[in-house]
Amino acid sequence: IWAYAAADPIVKANYELAGFTYLRDDPAEAVAKLPHDLDVVALSSYIWNSSHVHAFAEATKERFPNCLVVMGGPHVPNRSDGYFIAHPYADLLVHYEGEVTFAEVLKERTEAKPDYTKLEGLSVNVGGQTAKTSNRERIDDLDKLPSPYLTGLFDKTVARGDWDYQATQETHRGWLVGSTLVETDKGSVRLQDIQRGMLVKTRRGFNRVTWAGVTGRVQDIHYVKLHNGSYGSWLAGTRDHPIWTENRGWIDFGGLQLSDATCWLEKSPHSPSFKPHWEPDGMEVYDLTIEDAHEYIANGMLVHDCPYSCAFCDWGSNTLAKLKQFPTDRLEEEFRWMARNKIGMLYSADANVGIFARDVDMLERLVKVKAEYGYPQKFRGAYAKNSNDRVFQVSKLLNDAGMSKGTTLSFQSMDEHTLEVIKRKNIKVTDFKNLMGRYRNAGIPTYSEMICGLPGETYDSWADGFDKLFTAAPDASISCYSCEVLPNAEMGDPKYRDLHGIKSVKTPVLFFHASAATDSHTEQYEIVTSTSSLSPTDWLKSQLYAWICQAAHCLGLTQKLAVYAKYRHQIDYRRFYEGLIDFAESNPSTVIAMAYDAALSSYSRLHKGLERGFNDVRFGDIIWPVEEGGFLLCAVEASKFYDELTPWLEILMPGDPAVRDVLALQRGSLKLPKAPPPTIAMGHDVVEYLDGCYRDAPTELMTGPVIYEIKGEDYGEDLERWSREIVWFGRKGGTFFWEIQR
Repeated sequence: IWAYAAADPIVKANYELAGFTYLRDDPAEAVAKLPHDLDVVALSSYIWNSSHVHAFAEATKERFPNCLVVMGGPHVPNRSDGYFIAHPYADLLVHYEGEVTFAEVLKERTEAKPDYTKLEGLSVNVGGQTAKTSNRERIDDLDKLPSPYLTGLFDKTVARGDWDYQATQETHRGWLVGSTLVETDKGSVRLQDIQRGMLVKTRRGFNRVTWAGVTGRVQDIHYVKLHNGSYGSWLAGTRDHPIWTENRGWIDFGGLQLSDATCWLEKSPHSPSFKPHWEPDGMEVYDLTIEDAHEYIANGMLVHDCPYSCAFCDWGSNTLAKLKQFPTDRLEEEFRWMARNKIGMLYSADANVGIFARDVDMLERLVKVKAEYGYPQKFRGAYAKNSNDRVFQVSKLLNDAGMSKGTTLSFQSMDEHTLEVIKRKNIKVTDFKNLMGRYRNAGIPTYSEMICGLPGETYDSWADGFDKLFTAAPDASISCYSCEVLPNAEMGDPKYRDLHGIKSVKTPVLFFHASAATDSHTEQYEIVTSTSSLSPTDWLKSQLYAWICQAAHCLGLTQKLAVYAKYRHQIDYRRFYEGLIDFAESNPSTVIAMAYDAALSSYSRLHKGLERGFNDVRFGDIIWPVEEGGFLLCAVEASKFYDELTPWLEILMPGDPAVRDVLALQRGSLKLPKAPPPTIAMGHDVVEYLDGCYRDAPTELMTGPVIYEIKGEDYGEDLERWSREIVWFGRKGGTFFWEIQR
């Protein structure tokens, strides 16, 4: 933002940057260190710093009454009525992209009588009342935004060497060709001629266009032939553009099939209905943003106005619906700046790494830079939601270079109704199964994410979702999160909340794997605690079921036992893990009961808006996620834990002598603090049998004495190092078992 503003001659002539404030110091003390002639302070508000930023703004206004306090960032509410009554120390709110708006604010302030209400993209404090101006159009050419890395803004900061710094980088911020016909209240209009303010047809009627324009120039164009003669030809666009089908919901343009309904595809065997086309010089593509609808009719087909517009997220649904790209050469120069300055971690700010074909070239350049300089050492990003060959390609590229922090294969929910409610589209479970095998064979760590408390979800659909995922991939690494209400997501809209009966509570933010916060400005999440489909009781039950699945299955405590029960005794995963919860509730003196009680207490506190999490100084003075805490409690008492579980397992799988062999393998191969036994002698070759089960191709369970060697490490009494390396660092890699060989 400052890099762009400082390039303006008026700003350059009238302003000097006093510096950046980024540490979480006491706001009053930090403000006391600011220069006496401070004129403007600009603050970016995120979910993890909103309370602190507001305290900083208030302290600034108290010391500098005439200072202009400008608030921006994704946690500034677009529904800003009443904001300045609650926060009178703020003067301006910047909505959406801030570069152009902030520069115009600075220039307007140089006027004798500045009037910010004439600028776009703002909410202005006018005597405590909110004057909201019209939305600003998206920045079409991202190359106009100077790089803060390449302009030297951070050079002095990193040169001090007082901290190990990470870097964050944007590579893009789309999708049909301009000749596409869009249905408006005035008839059919070419997409390239649509303007802001026009009314276009959606399933809800005619809705207003809030943005229209070019989203990029692409070479990879896909064509679909239409069966509906009134539109007559081909719909052309990028393969990633979402299109609605009656039978499969929202799917990618490139994934359409002849059987898809409402797409009116030509089914004549004499004429191809699909054809990819390569435009050597590229072709301009366009898109729209539609108020309250996020969809429109293009050449008779219902298309989405955003690659991903999930109701729970403000990353794509409301803030930046169109993706535009920074030049690749510029990104490479930024890679080199990071390398020269020994930046260890590069964190991608993109929502969808791998969504563009050029992402492969971009990351190949990153890998070459790392090979040349040794930095950046690691890359972490949010991968394109519907994983494809390109996502696999970039994942393998990074993993082979030792830079990968794991690839996300996200779901959020496995329930079709819930996905429709939240406007989410998932990869198919069969595709997930194939992808997991592909990533596993390539040695690439993967993890999936689920969200508890989404509108439309029930306890049954939630529990069944885990069964589907484990059935498709028994070794799936799943992380579960509580559904949060973000101010600018559709879920934060009062109408949406009323429609789905969303109840919520604000609860202190916990920064997991960090020490407890000590400052007085506590950040807060707004957590969904019930919906019209999920009662408070079922919400708690859902959280506890997610806890047992993560702690016992994903982290490895009972994974091999559950897989064996599934394939040998046809006991599905839901029955196994609900049974394990019943065992804990019925046997209060057991290790699993102790861990369960801690989880129950934590989630009960969360439901009331109180702090939750797990802390035990044996594992370091940090806050652990509840499920990791459950694993730690059971793992340090592993002998007792498995001894107590044995009778339950033998009742669950009666008359099976191999159960004790599986149990011996489970407890011997898990990465526990104490060194594993050097060998395991078993009466059945359950290792080979389970290997087949994980590949969904179980072999015959061979009977007869067999011995396996285990190669492991002894952490002794160093529980802090063990928990950090195995659980904290190892979780997303899914490496919870020692290497074994016959």
